[in-house]
Amino acid sequence: MKPSQAPPVVKIENPLALQAMGNLITAGLLWKASRGRTVTTYTFEVSGPPSGKQRPRSRIVLQKGKKPWAQFYQPHAGAFRARVADSAVRAGVKSIDGPVRVQIVVLRKMPLSWSKKKRASLLDKPCMVKPDAGNVECEVHDGLTGVAYKDDCQVAESSFLRHWAEVDMTAIEVRPILEVRVI
Repeated sequence: MKPSQAPPVVKIENPLALQAMGNLITAGLLWKASRGRTVTTYTFEVSGPPSGKQRPRSRIVLQKGKKPWAQFYQPHAGAFRARVADSAVRAGVKSIDGPVRVQIVVLRKMPLSWSKKKRASLLDKPCMVKPDAGNVECEVHDGLTGVAYKDDCQVAESSFLRHWAEVDMTAIEVRPILEVRVI
């Protein structure tokens, strides 16, 4: 694509997401020049509450007249992961080769039982609720595997924000890393 041509744009429709994201995530499909190279940044949203990566569970089954045995299972296997993959495909995300940066912003809906005063004071403030950040990040990375990148080992940099809002939603930005920053 020539630098003078305008790229196709995929926009985030929820203004609350854009407000909460600030400089972290910019709406749409962005094209940035970095040392003469064009960088494609994919940004999309996943509606609904996030869920964390579920760990395998086990239990001992006792049946009359039989030896006890262990049963292993994984509850709620990947419903949020499937929503992430579906949203990425609908946003037109293409597979990226090389190291990738993933930025995740989670907006959590405030409980209706809270007073209007409390809701107004906590709007757009950081929240500390379940599921924890590591499990949500893992589920997002697994959901993007095979869509935005071949394997989640390509994720070299990841950031996570969680704020109170009026709706449950997750905004995700995926882009290649072209240069290494030493902090």
